[in-house]
Amino acid sequence: MEEVLLLGLKDKQGYLSFWNDNISYALRGCILIELALRRRIALVRDPNRRQLPLAERIVEVLDERQTGETILDEALRMMKAQEQERMSVNSWIDLLSGESPLPADPDRPSASGRANAHSTTARERRGT
Repeated sequence: MEEVLLLGLKDKQGYLSFWNDNISYALRGCILIELALRRRIALVRDPNRRQLPLAERIVEVLDERQTGETILDEALRMMKAQEQERMSVNSWIDLLSGESPLPADPDRPSASGRANAHSTTARERRGT
């Protein structure tokens, strides 16, 4: 994941371009790959879906134990909370990037410190 993050580094300016959509989606894919390598998630073994592209296959949580890395643990928490909805790899990448509505958790405060009253998208959070 760190290697992909380094691809977003602007050498001359010395900062990262976090709003680069390609790197943003690649990092979200890296989160899923990292969780899969740590055997926390896997693709559902469904013979009826094997002919579909990998991006359309359903992700399941195998082990909900924390990894010790905040970003991975938060993604895993979200995936466990949404487990009943059976979402595909593409859906998770969209959700983690903020381009899909986030699942509202009324008990968990948002970044502003208020409880989540509704779902937001990345564009809404950026004010665009």
